[in-house]
Amino acid sequence: MKKIITLLFVGIIALSTNAQVKEAGNITLGKNYLMVSKVLNETRNIQIYIPNSYKDSIKKVYPVLYVLDGQDYFNSAVSFQKMLIKRNKFPEFIVVGFQTDNRKRRALFDGNSENFINFLDSELIQFIDNNYRTRKAQERMFFGWEMAGGIGIEILAQKPNLFSGYIIASPSHLSKTRLTSLEEHVKKENNSDTPFLLMTAAPGENWLNDDQQLRSFFNKKMHPELNWRYSILNREEHHTTPFKTLNEGIIDYFRNYKPVNFRSLKEYEEFGGLAALTAFYKKRGKRFNVSTEIDRSTKMFILYYAVLENNYEKFVYFENAFEGHIESNTRASWFHRYGSFYLKNKNSKEALYVYNYGLKKLGDSKLLYSGLGYVYAAKGEKRKAKKAYEKALSIDPIYKRALDGLNKL
Repeated sequence: MKKIITLLFVGIIALSTNAQVKEAGNITLGKNYLMVSKVLNETRNIQIYIPNSYKDSIKKVYPVLYVLDGQDYFNSAVSFQKMLIKRNKFPEFIVVGFQTDNRKRRALFDGNSENFINFLDSELIQFIDNNYRTRKAQERMFFGWEMAGGIGIEILAQKPNLFSGYIIASPSHLSKTRLTSLEEHVKKENNSDTPFLLMTAAPGENWLNDDQQLRSFFNKKMHPELNWRYSILNREEHHTTPFKTLNEGIIDYFRNYKPVNFRSLKEYEEFGGLAALTAFYKKRGKRFNVSTEIDRSTKMFILYYAVLENNYEKFVYFENAFEGHIESNTRASWFHRYGSFYLKNKNSKEALYVYNYGLKKLGDSKLLYSGLGYVYAAKGEKRKAKKAYEKALSIDPIYKRALDGLNKL
């Protein structure tokens, strides 16, 4: 038995060495820089990530996310962006990491917090805004955990417009001075202009969850206009809250970026209809410097639910309002969906147009040829119907939809 095991082990080693593997370069997310700070009177490590599209335009400007304790969380912020940017969940943004070490964190973020805030304001942010195409204070986010979260609260109270959004995980060192200062800010400011804030805590972080003064800031009855949210992360503990908080905060901050998609016509009506949708995309376009047109996916889902709910009147209304949308489709299934819905509602003229346009755009399609056959059959034009079915069968000789159509002629 021992001999067999030895032979198997040798065989596994032999298999593992059959494949040719060679080094293909390092994995890098951004670059490291050394910044000589006059305010801090020392040299600090700074990490900077520039999105892939940055070099493609000399005009495009970007939001910036500042990540304190960058040695731990910079890569997480970059990786999360790279994963979801291709899914159009939020715009690309520059990430700036400020590195610290355990011996200096307390002095930076608590003992000498005023000095550090001055460094952020007068040196680090100025350097980034002067050397990169940023949206400046319009789209500038802050992330901090623990003591770095505590100084985030101080910045929000003392210089609220230094950042447009604050993402804070498990903040510590929330002194009475800091909370009172925040309370005074909330009382005196026009709260509709107050920056976004997400604060999180783990269930066991009682210094946060039991603090009534802190929790009162998130009371929507007291402050309905504040874009602030407090979230208890039930499956986390003190050292794991930063990652989920960072992800949730980025999504929440950019919540108005992703296209609006409705799950029913009722949802569309409750949203406010076409007027509200148009206003939303104009505001979105202005904020994020993107198109102000209603997104293609939004149009697609609205028309889809008009078909699904068999609301022909609304379908025709949307088809006219979204001129050119049907023609913009790139899949035969969508042309068929619209063409068959027109046919179902006895509008053979539009049905013919949709099927023919789809065939012209996409080329031969058994689905579209068979659909065309059903339209001609409904019009009583059997020769044309037969020809269309035969076209479909030339692509797939056992295509059931076309065979059924032929049998009904």
